[in-house]
Amino acid sequence: MKKNYSVKAVASAIGYRTQLSFSKAFTESIGISPKQWLPKERLSDA
Repeated sequence: MKKNYSVKAVASAIGYRTQLSFSKAFTESIGISPKQWLPKERLSDA
């Protein structure tokens, strides 16, 4: 079972001090923001 965690919760859990710094790093790495990625990931689980 997958849980739906907020971007802020994930950022904190993996050691980022702010959601903004996590979002910037995620966007640079993946090419889209975490908030854009989440709906796509949730649809693929359906």
